[in-house]
Amino acid sequence: MAQQDTLDREAGSPAVRHERASPTAAVVRFVYRPRFWRPLISLVVILGGWELLGRYVLTNKLFFVPPTDVVRARVSWLFNLH
Repeated sequence: MAQQDTLDREAGSPAVRHERASPTAAVVRFVYRPRFWRPLISLVVILGGWELLGRYVLTNKLFFVPPTDVVRARVSWLFNLH
């Protein structure tokens, strides 16, 4: 175990490079992970599908309102814009 700790602290090991990495490199590494993009892409697909369905397929606003109309109504309700 002590030998492994010594090896991890050598100048070229990933553990040392990780300690020296800048915060910008950490953000870039995080953004390039699939764990970051999958939920974001899923959200865009769901909201886009909801918008298209609400605008062009299910046009009865009583049963299926597009998300942009929901957001617009919420903002006007919050700030009393009429």
